[in-house]
Amino acid sequence: MLNDEIFAYKGKDGVETLKEHVDECANFIEEHYLKRNYHIMLSRKMCYSAEIIRDMLINAARLHDIAKAYEPYQGRIKRGDSAFGHEIFSAVIFHKIFGFEYLPFTIAILYHHHTMSGTNHSEIFARFNRTRNTIKSSEISLDVGSKELAKVVGVNVEFPEVVTFEDAKKMLREFFERCMNPRGTNLTYVFSVSILHPILRGDDFAAGKNRGNGGKRRQKYWIPVNVPRDILCD
Repeated sequence: MLNDEIFAYKGKDGVETLKEHVDECANFIEEHYLKRNYHIMLSRKMCYSAEIIRDMLINAARLHDIAKAYEPYQGRIKRGDSAFGHEIFSAVIFHKIFGFEYLPFTIAILYHHHTMSGTNHSEIFARFNRTRNTIKSSEISLDVGSKELAKVVGVNVEFPEVVTFEDAKKMLREFFERCMNPRGTNLTYVFSVSILHPILRGDDFAAGKNRGNGGKRRQKYWIPVNVPRDILCD
């Protein structure tokens, strides 16, 4: 029953549970990227094995919207309201679980609703501040059990009970201090785009399919001009 009670979206064009969304996203990546050895290609350029990239890419796909399961986001979604800024908290949750070792995957989750090309420190924090004003709370909290949520999204991890705006601010500052480079010259930045590409497409396909248009593209896909094209699939 819980699977049908946690929503990723509710609106005029359909209703989508979080389980439906992350299952479709992960399946899309499996079919269109992993079966074409995308993870093997990335392992030649990144400091992870192909097996780790495969596993973490699926984890990122299944957790990219995880903040939507937290209150007040879940309450807003059920009322048909926006889940604005959920990607920031989803990145924080992912980071709390997996740490800096998998930073490119965390950054990909952070950016799955807006382009990285040309984005700078002030723009990210402006979105952060808008998020705080939108949800009007100093934190988000888990209203279901961690084990129950793990079953819904298909990732067997322990989820933090509470994530605060201070957690988010600290994470964003550390990201920029460690590796973020708006010009795309930093390798961690470039590698995170190669992770973002399948998540962006999988997210878009899942939302389109579950909201009634058969998985047709809802947005134009982009490729940042400073990222070598050979690290991205078609």
